[in-house]
Amino acid sequence: MTEKELNTLESALASTDPQAEINKACKKILCDRLQWDKQPDRTLRYLLEDVVNSMDFPIYPDEREILVPNVRKALAFGSLTVAGLCFTMSCKPLVRLLGGVAATVGGFKLSKSLNNVEKPVTFPSSEEIGGRVDAVYAALSRFYDYRQLDGHLIRILVWLQHLYSEDKSGELRASITRLLDLYGYKFVNMTPENSSDFEINKGNVSTAVTTEPAIYNDKGFAVCRGTAVIPKD
Repeated sequence: MTEKELNTLESALASTDPQAEINKACKKILCDRLQWDKQPDRTLRYLLEDVVNSMDFPIYPDEREILVPNVRKALAFGSLTVAGLCFTMSCKPLVRLLGGVAATVGGFKLSKSLNNVEKPVTFPSSEEIGGRVDAVYAALSRFYDYRQLDGHLIRILVWLQHLYSEDKSGELRASITRLLDLYGYKFVNMTPENSSDFEINKGNVSTAVTTEPAIYNDKGFAVCRGTAVIPKD
């Protein structure tokens, strides 16, 4: 959890609607992380983003502590209420008036003192919520483990792609091809149908030339873009 992410969560908690803002903040953090990973399996990434956007991140308030009513105060206000009611039966108008005021005030205070008192609702800290987000992200990231070479080890494929292109004898190419074939990868030259998987430059050539073939996985997705040269005209 980065400092920027924690600040986002703290701002959400301080908003007028923390539950809604926390939901939005957590989803954005997770979707941003999935994009920053630059995983080549875009279809899987989009599916994981859909999962994130359908999730809720509820804020569970801590259990509120119920305080025991103050018995002494309850007895005092009860006595005041009874005394006030008694005074209202007096034949003197002023005493009846004071008795009515005393009964009203005593009754109000008695009701307040008898009610259970609850501490204010407190929410988890940004660090606690951040820990939950990290746990969700770790679980989502495991979906990429089935294709490590496409993900965190993509540089290995790029390195093999360069070695393949630089080899002039063909012996290394054959070895690399056999190696990648074991893991379901293959080199593919450019064609009009797959040109979007290549970085294309114009040069002094009569026909299109693949200078570095793309690498495709067994799902038919180009995990490493290739390069090609096409005629200037």
